[in-house]
Amino acid sequence: MQRQAPSCQVIQVASHRLDKQWERRRNRHKTVKMDPETRYMSVVVVDEKTDCVLLAVACSDGAIRLFSVIEGKRQIELLWETFYHQRCVLSQCHKYVCVSLFVPLRFNLLFSAATDGKIAVWDFTEASFISTDALSNTPASRVPCLVIPAHQSGINSLAVWKETLEQQEGCCLVTVASGGDDGQLTVSTVRVQYPDEGKTGRNQLNLYLNSQSHVPLAHAAPLTDLKLLSPGLLVSTSSDQRVFLWRVSSTGISHSGAVFSHVADVDAGSGAEHECSTGAGQSWQLK
Repeated sequence: MQRQAPSCQVIQVASHRLDKQWERRRNRHKTVKMDPETRYMSVVVVDEKTDCVLLAVACSDGAIRLFSVIEGKRQIELLWETFYHQRCVLSQCHKYVCVSLFVPLRFNLLFSAATDGKIAVWDFTEASFISTDALSNTPASRVPCLVIPAHQSGINSLAVWKETLEQQEGCCLVTVASGGDDGQLTVSTVRVQYPDEGKTGRNQLNLYLNSQSHVPLAHAAPLTDLKLLSPGLLVSTSSDQRVFLWRVSSTGISHSGAVFSHVADVDAGSGAEHECSTGAGQSWQLK
């Protein structure tokens, strides 16, 4: 008996064109039209509401754009955009940060990186609490909370995680690892602190660069992807066909293992499984 091939039906729910809003403007001939060759380099979910999903999109024209996706209305709407980077934005990463002050608070942080080698940190907390209509009419900040110089070239990948900071209320440490075209691995630790009640009239985060470590020649070619396997354990991939394992701590970055891949453009998110020795009689697997 011949088995039938599985079938899958794909239905387009909604679509969006960047020049759609430009066409609706009055006196649009006086403004510059969207570049028709603009590419979307990275997409992350910033927040999931009951009626919609908020997406942050990194674009090749140097913009970060915030979209709302409403499946029930089959609608994608542009809510906010900023051209702060002024260069192609290559990668993004999103992280919720919980801070214990007088009451538990959760902040919504977005990390973006461009071809200028800098990482920008954005606070999208207010976007999680107001409605979609109000967000589209509210002038959001066009300036990031913190800018981190990390590389001398474009940043292809980001990995973000929260560190445990004991006996400290109102603050936490967030670590961001970045890999660039320069073959360098950079690990930056950011101190996220909430201001004391009464010192400010709004919920404003204070972000500071706490420490930074570099491995200048982590790979012999541009890093293509990074992924946190477990606390303090980071894996990096590159087009040099090597997959490296790194130990990350407050004292720096140390090499822990390596494996050769037969795939030239392997990335840490692939489904391939590898095993190699860490040099201490132990082995590790990348899945």
